[in-house]
Amino acid sequence: MPALNHEPAQIDVELLLTSDARARLSTLQLLRLYFDPGALFKDASRGSTYWREPALAYNSRIRWILIAHSLMRFCHSLSCFSTSSLDMPYIS
Repeated sequence: MPALNHEPAQIDVELLLTSDARARLSTLQLLRLYFDPGALFKDASRGSTYWREPALAYNSRIRWILIAHSLMRFCHSLSCFSTSSLDMPYIS
């Protein structure tokens, strides 16, 4: 079985971090990035050591994205909860 070349996929992920590359994406692709920040990470589980080591280093450098995404999701859920709790009548 021939070895797979992971280079194009690895480079494409890095391009998604630039605003110019994201501007060319469709709305559906942007929604996927919004709901799945894992799409911005490289696959470090397959390929030779030549591809895995740089992928792991890249993933370590951009792990702040997960923290920012988690904070954003927390703020969204908090705002939804506070908005929905205002509509509920209180029983005394």
